[in-house]
Amino acid sequence: MANREIKLDAIAEASALFGRNFREARQAAGLSQQAVHAETGLAQSFISDVERGKSTISLDNAAYLANCVRVPLWKLLED
Repeated sequence: MANREIKLDAIAEASALFGRNFREARQAAGLSQQAVHAETGLAQSFISDVERGKSTISLDNAAYLANCVRVPLWKLLED
């Protein structure tokens, strides 16, 4: 059980880190969440949840978001 909790904590931390970094990259690119929605098809509410660390994100969707802001995916996972 403790191992599962550690893994869930690591996933939550990685999701929060991605969200923070994505928000910074989106703002630096001069894009609104609505503009990201228009380009990716991802719901604006989902984008908001990801940025606030309230939602996990699949690798595919993370790649879509990274491409949208023209930043390599690995950079959005860097601490």
